[in-house]
Amino acid sequence: MDSKTVLVPFDGSVHATKAMEVSATILKDFPDVPVIVLTVVDEAIDLSALSAEAGVGIGGTAIFNYIEADKVSHIDVQHAMDAMEKAGAEAYAGVPEGSVKYVTVVGPDVATAIAGFAKEHNVGMIVMGRHGAGGLRGLLGGVAKGVQEHTDVPVLTIK
Repeated sequence: MDSKTVLVPFDGSVHATKAMEVSATILKDFPDVPVIVLTVVDEAIDLSALSAEAGVGIGGTAIFNYIEADKVSHIDVQHAMDAMEKAGAEAYAGVPEGSVKYVTVVGPDVATAIAGFAKEHNVGMIVMGRHGAGGLRGLLGGVAKGVQEHTDVPVLTIK
């Protein structure tokens, strides 16, 4: 495997946590491959407050448009970061320090945000849960399916 980044979308579901564990296995076999764990906070939160805090303008958009959450201090963003890092502490116990980066973005559509982030950050593979907390058992979830439709990056879905 080349040293392109592995992206692990995280939504707090059991399947997303399992995807973290699978990516931790990849890290043990390929310690030079960086992993980014990504959570997407829905743009439906008050973006006018976020744009003021971040110092960026965010217009209404049907196109992919996100801001990196480390530029804002909104409570929903902080909650997402805390949940992701807590799950990651367990999943990535024993992997080399600095191999995993946690990122939260605000986006209009989760699947589009994940696919766009992957394209912009040299991602070589996406490892994600088959469906999130609201998914139907046995079916590929809407976000996982949407990511596969919007990216050329290989997507490994975890059941």
